[in-house]
Amino acid sequence: MRIRDLMTEKGKLACVTSVAFLPEVAQRMQEADTGVIPVLDAQHPDKLVGIITDRDIAVRAVAKGVDLKNAKVQDFMTQDVNCISPDVDTLDAARLMAEKQLHRLCVVDNEKLVGILSLGDLAETEIDRAEHALKGISHGAKVEQKKQ
Repeated sequence: MRIRDLMTEKGKLACVTSVAFLPEVAQRMQEADTGVIPVLDAQHPDKLVGIITDRDIAVRAVAKGVDLKNAKVQDFMTQDVNCISPDVDTLDAARLMAEKQLHRLCVVDNEKLVGILSLGDLAETEIDRAEHALKGISHGAKVEQKKQ
């Protein structure tokens, strides 16, 4: 099965540009019931430039006492995003998720965001592959705990 068969398509995703303010992002997260939002280039609305998560907002902004009203996404987003092609097999996606300890992958075609594949998407139809990815993610968390 290919990623395009399981991913959530861009049209169903809440997206923001890098110049959006954090309160707007938080509002969109609440409305979409999600903890991650792709960040698109303001000049090229299909081009992915990063992602912003609820954790980014909490840890990088709120915990540091940042004035959220004036805080822009570009200052708190993750720019180095793990992406995958929509034509890749879901087994390869599960392997990548396990290896990199990811819960989701941005799906990009010709440098344009076309969707997101989450561990939940894999779990709905690809139980064995999702289990493989989850074991990799969990294993990484245990290794990190032992280092501390």
